[in-house]
Amino acid sequence: VLAFSTIEHIGIITAAIGLGAAGAACNDPYIAAAGFGAAFIHVVMHAIFKTQLFLAAGSVVHGSGTRSMEKLGGLTKFMPKTAAAFLSGSLAGSGAPPFAGFVGEFLLLLGAVAATINSEFGPLAILGLSIIFCIALTSGLAAGAFTRAYGMVFSGEPRSSLPKHAHESPRSMLVAMKLPTIILVILPIAAPAIFFSLSGAIFSASPLFQENVTAALQKLMPSLIALAVASALAWIGFHLARLARNNLLLSRNVRRGPTWDCGYAKPEARMQYTAVSFARPAVEFFSGENLVKHKLHIGREIYPADSSMKTVEHDPFLHRVFTPPVLLLMRILSRLKRSTAVRLQTGILYVILTAIALLMWCRWGFLGWHL
Repeated sequence: VLAFSTIEHIGIITAAIGLGAAGAACNDPYIAAAGFGAAFIHVVMHAIFKTQLFLAAGSVVHGSGTRSMEKLGGLTKFMPKTAAAFLSGSLAGSGAPPFAGFVGEFLLLLGAVAATINSEFGPLAILGLSIIFCIALTSGLAAGAFTRAYGMVFSGEPRSSLPKHAHESPRSMLVAMKLPTIILVILPIAAPAIFFSLSGAIFSASPLFQENVTAALQKLMPSLIALAVASALAWIGFHLARLARNNLLLSRNVRRGPTWDCGYAKPEARMQYTAVSFARPAVEFFSGENLVKHKLHIGREIYPADSSMKTVEHDPFLHRVFTPPVLLLMRILSRLKRSTAVRLQTGILYVILTAIALLMWCRWGFLGWHL
């Protein structure tokens, strides 16, 4: 899940760079500054919240002893601080305001909307519309993926005996997770200052005149200031509501009990969603019924003792586009590995000969080509 999330955010950064380059090519400093600024800011924000998510995932593995989401569940009861850290990182990764992941996407959307509405160049308007559509789609999918991850790992009932023996991580790991959480709260509030500090990088990335880019940065600054103020007010409101709730509970008799189970006296793990079943509607929507095969086995008896159903998703891109070249490359590399199984001295000789050949190429060239 975290690896696929990284691919998504790399796509957002690439789209922002493309929008900035398109704005520079069309001599539009506002779009160029918004695109390049969104790319630089999202690189910083993504580094912070993805660090927190990986630290929280490592804490789950340390406390539960497994990496399989299908064997987890209900870890909030045993690892509440890790659950809070993973939740904040998930919200940031989904681009939800007022978390840090929203700042870069907000700037990118400002540039995309400007490209769509104000641009007199048709392809630039099409690019802006495409970016708006992609941001909406990827943000929704990211929210669904992180909801699935958090729900399978931290919510519900344990799906095996492993979560029942889970424990919170030591203080050193909790401090390491808490630091990114604090940074994720501060970064949206400090977005204008961060954007101003990155102005030098935006100048170097945009070939437009510095005066035009400076004017575009000043034009973008009020929107970032409004975002920072809204983020600060949202966090203040959250903490005030939390304090009010705690004060109300102090004067009441609070009882703890199991979660309402729709009338079931003893809920079991088999009654819950699995990771596959939770994602099934989205998989069927994007791939179609023909690519999802169901294998149902029911005994012929009146009261069958054994029955099962297996769902298999066939990914055409994975099996027809991605897998064949990867398998071919693995076969080539395995043959090269067998053919290059040499001693250390021979390997050093190969390195020296290669270095000599590259130096000769740099000095005299090869067939008219020079390094």
